[in-house]
Amino acid sequence: MALETGTFINSLVATNPVSGDTVAQGDDHLRLIKSTIKNTFPNLTAAVTATAAELNKLDGATASVTELNYVTGVTSAIQTQLNTKLASASYTAADVLAKLLTVDGAASGVDADLLDGQHGSFYQSASNLNAGTIAAARLPSASTTAIGAVELATTAEGTTGTDTTRVTPVAVVKSMIGTHSTKLVLGSSQALTGTAIDFTGIPSGVNAITISFTNLDFTGTNDLYIQLGDSGGIETTGYTSTSLYFTSGNAGSTFTAAFGVRVTGSPIHGHVHLFRVTGNTWVAGGFGSRDSASGGWGMGGSKTLSGTLDRLRLTRSGTDSFATGTVNITYHT
Repeated sequence: MALETGTFINSLVATNPVSGDTVAQGDDHLRLIKSTIKNTFPNLTAAVTATAAELNKLDGATASVTELNYVTGVTSAIQTQLNTKLASASYTAADVLAKLLTVDGAASGVDADLLDGQHGSFYQSASNLNAGTIAAARLPSASTTAIGAVELATTAEGTTGTDTTRVTPVAVVKSMIGTHSTKLVLGSSQALTGTAIDFTGIPSGVNAITISFTNLDFTGTNDLYIQLGDSGGIETTGYTSTSLYFTSGNAGSTFTAAFGVRVTGSPIHGHVHLFRVTGNTWVAGGFGSRDSASGGWGMGGSKTLSGTLDRLRLTRSGTDSFATGTVNITYHT
């Protein structure tokens, strides 16, 4: 009798047993059939109800068990579900922003909620500002009791002095002080020697001069001459001047060549004031003491120069020389 051997169904020979085989070998064929069926379907413990068509759908499938398990839990068509998803190429920045806005907030920790790592409240604090210019509208107005924004006055506004809302800059105030104030200038003192003492370089804007002297005396009995000058030199004519000295009695003299001061052989002390009246016209007035008999002296006069005063001279009325004394001038600019 022909009897094949095999382990699985595909080992069975469809033509066995052949005709003429003995009945005694029939049980061998049955055992072989049962053995190959169990070996081929070792895990079937229940009825398989799939149709041939359904089983044939697995024909050619190469998916592993793990891969087939990926569809566990799927309750509807996978492709239909995929079709509802947004393609990555179409996922724009606006889509990302829309998603971020759903979780954005002060405590979210999302970078979209911060600028350079700081929340918006950081930039609301003026103490964190370190660059740029703050608009005037964002600053409070200054007052006598509060710090705030101020506008500087122009030179014209500061000089006029009628603007009550602007602050006058220091430079403008300094300029105004220089324009409207005077300064007392002390010259260089000179010893009274020789026959004439000159003071030159007096500024053109001077309106008042004081000549001060002490222990002034001559080698003889000459009187003191004070003469004014301009760029053309010292002028020796055109003066109207009177001077007197007094002890127990009074004695006076008039002068036309200078502002005169009576000395008459006795050291004198005192000062003579010169004031500009108008233009180049000056007046003089002075007084002081005489060593002789505890007397005193006084003088006055006027003179119109040819030009702007820029110098003056102390000299004598005759041919004497200065014997002693010190002199200086002061003037207001």
